[in-house]
Amino acid sequence: MPNLLTIPAGAPVARHAAMHVLASVPAHVRHRALILVPNRRSCAVMRTALAQELHGQTALLPTILPLAEGDAVLLHLLGAAAVPVLTAIPSAMDPAQQRYLLAEQIRAFERRRMGGVTLHYALTLAETLMALQEQCIRHGVSLTQEALRPLMHADFATHWKQALLFLSILTDSWPAIESELGQTTQAAREVALTRAL
Repeated sequence: MPNLLTIPAGAPVARHAAMHVLASVPAHVRHRALILVPNRRSCAVMRTALAQELHGQTALLPTILPLAEGDAVLLHLLGAAAVPVLTAIPSAMDPAQQRYLLAEQIRAFERRRMGGVTLHYALTLAETLMALQEQCIRHGVSLTQEALRPLMHADFATHWKQALLFLSILTDSWPAIESELGQTTQAAREVALTRAL
């Protein structure tokens, strides 16, 4: 069985995946197969696709689990052996808590730079930082001063330099906050669980 399959653009992914699973996994071991999908809704879509491709035949279906619920998937796959893996990954903080913690750091940064900003302004910037942080985490981009330093060119305008200094909230302040709380972002936890899988 090949390690990577592709389907035509615009084709129904679940239907093609169902056809592939039914064609490549013998019926007598199909119930031992595992299909990982992004979320619960995808589980329902995949079950429906498998049922449609079976055309009314009775069959034991593979286990279909949502990656968005990485804890449950790990427990299902590893049983008790999942406990040390799960406890080694910090719990995810509530997004509202993350937003307010970032807003607090933004207000402190702006206070030093220009005397302060409103809470609304800080919360708006915090959402932008959260989105950047999540994208970097999910794409494996390291947000560190070492990674950002090559971007700080001497010829850049002052506002570019200020923007890179502003990102020190994520590179310097945020890791200390996570360490102090013993928590991480939801995206970081999901990525860690996916790696563990």
